[in-house]
Amino acid sequence: MVSLKAEAAKDWRAHGFSVQLAQQWFKTTSRFHPLNGRMTPEIARKFTDLNLTTNEVIAWFQSGLKPKDIDINAVENLVNYGLNSNEIQKWISYSVPLADILTWINLNVVPKQAEDWYKYKFILSEAIPWHEIGITAGEAAMWKGLNMTVATVKKWGCLGFSAIFTQDFKKPEMDMEKEVKLWLKTGLDFKKIKRLIKKGYSAEKAYQERKKE
Repeated sequence: MVSLKAEAAKDWRAHGFSVQLAQQWFKTTSRFHPLNGRMTPEIARKFTDLNLTTNEVIAWFQSGLKPKDIDINAVENLVNYGLNSNEIQKWISYSVPLADILTWINLNVVPKQAEDWYKYKFILSEAIPWHEIGITAGEAAMWKGLNMTVATVKKWGCLGFSAIFTQDFKKPEMDMEKEVKLWLKTGLDFKKIKRLIKKGYSAEKAYQERKKE
């Protein structure tokens, strides 16, 4: 059985823990915590003040929370918001950082959708603008691969273009901002534009031909 040394026991008592409860926190979380492999009384006290038990905290670790990612302030915000331990654990199981959870909730994003953004290597501040224009994580990754900004993609989206279609005709030297403006100037609908692109037309060529009509 893991036991507390006299000096450590004194520290746990100073934080208001009985010997039994200190042993419980110390032993059951020992293999998860970053500080010398042991749960500290300071962090255990914060968890306890939030009415979180050792079993609940262990369940978070077992669901994928890494020791380095413990964010007590974020946990406090989540608890104060009204999330219970199981709800927080669900977000953790989808690899969503504790500090990001409330933002996703306020954006009406479910855990699985949030997880996708991290899979595609987006941080929260990068993901939000894409999400706000209705682009999924996978689509955003494709657009980024084409060196397209959110503002430009929004214009392309208004024309009806998808990332998959766009990558088939985009050339490295293309100025996509200029390209979309020219397509808009042609006054053509999306189906016509799409047909012309498949024929190898650039926006400039289509625009010049329309001017001659």
